[in-house]
Amino acid sequence: MFRKIQKPMSVFTISILLFLIVLSTCTTFLQIHTAQAQTFEQHIPTFGLYCKDETIIQSGTVKYDLSDAETIAQGKSSIQSSYQIAAVNRTVEFVIPFISSAENAPLFSIKANEQKIDCSIWYGNPFFSSDEDTDFESLIDDTYSTDIDKAIKGTLYTITPDNETISIELSFAENKRSSFIYETSNQLSASSSASGTYTWTLKNAFIKPEYKFFILGENSNHSFSCSSEYQTETITCKDYIDRQYEYLKELYDEYGIAVDFLYSMFNLLLQNKQSVVYDDLFFNSINTQRYNVYKFSIQLDTTTLINYELPVNIQRNFAFTPTIYLLEQKNLGNYPIFYIAELNNEIPYIIESSVKFIKDGLTYSAETADDYYFVFSSSEKPQSATFPTNSNDNKALIICCSVIGGIAFIALIVLIGIVIHQKVKHR
Repeated sequence: MFRKIQKPMSVFTISILLFLIVLSTCTTFLQIHTAQAQTFEQHIPTFGLYCKDETIIQSGTVKYDLSDAETIAQGKSSIQSSYQIAAVNRTVEFVIPFISSAENAPLFSIKANEQKIDCSIWYGNPFFSSDEDTDFESLIDDTYSTDIDKAIKGTLYTITPDNETISIELSFAENKRSSFIYETSNQLSASSSASGTYTWTLKNAFIKPEYKFFILGENSNHSFSCSSEYQTETITCKDYIDRQYEYLKELYDEYGIAVDFLYSMFNLLLQNKQSVVYDDLFFNSINTQRYNVYKFSIQLDTTTLINYELPVNIQRNFAFTPTIYLLEQKNLGNYPIFYIAELNNEIPYIIESSVKFIKDGLTYSAETADDYYFVFSSSEKPQSATFPTNSNDNKALIICCSVIGGIAFIALIVLIGIVIHQKVKHR
């Protein structure tokens, strides 16, 4: 009796399993399609207030000002943030991460119980986009102070080319490799070895009147040679940076770049023992997007309210009609944040949110201790010429399920045939 029941049950179990496979496959297809329809080219979030001691920040409130449709269309907005801080009777450091280039670094004032707080920018490494695996908290440790050590020295070699082609060689003593900043012509070949020797052959050398190589550290730690004449000078790293800043001051003033930014970039090179081409450091770095932080410290003898307003860039997806917009914030702590978004009559709809929200006219609110994002638009159902519409989604889903379902049905018939054959065989 038991064996007669067992075989039909096996067929039933297999049937259920095949059905679940078909359902899972079709559902996955639909989910992937939906994600593609709401994918933005970049994910550049804002960040909540951060403190290494997770018991310090009690809660936060973030308000998005989206009341001006014209400003939104330009991808601009602002957020007003306030955070409730516990009294711990000691000085505590806080961090506000932000992503921008040096030329677009936001300037804003921070207040603690209505008193303005001094803060400093620490610039970080280049940053282009994020995903769910990005560890933003660890990136805070990869930012660099704008305070430069005035005691650190280096050797400046100024080469005057006397030929269309010149050769340069730099080598370091064992375990003495350090950072260096160098200039090249627009035609060159370069090589390096594991032993710490670098060679450059500069062609079309007369394109520049001179070339500078600045080698950090003691002169005795390296050797330098060149086929053209050169001058040697020992100066502090601060003096070297200050000279270049003054030489390019007109450019830096135009872009609003303070010398502090160059000090921070120098510290990045120094701490990581990196080398860099002159143009990359003094020109290209100013418009490179980076992960940076504002740092400030407060003596917390009483309960404190920290307030600041920060300009933000709205992410836009023009593949949809009308355009859809995205704002997102990463919470680097474990405290709850109450989010408020005030929209306008022209762009009144939040069409997706990471958490359930409450709608009151044009005001949307939500609370979470996790990361938060919302997508908004002037239509409840934006259409896209790039991504398939819902109708096409359904057609594709039907085709997908029909094919997979047909295969599953054939497999089921074959299995039933095998079971019946085995049953007859054993009679």
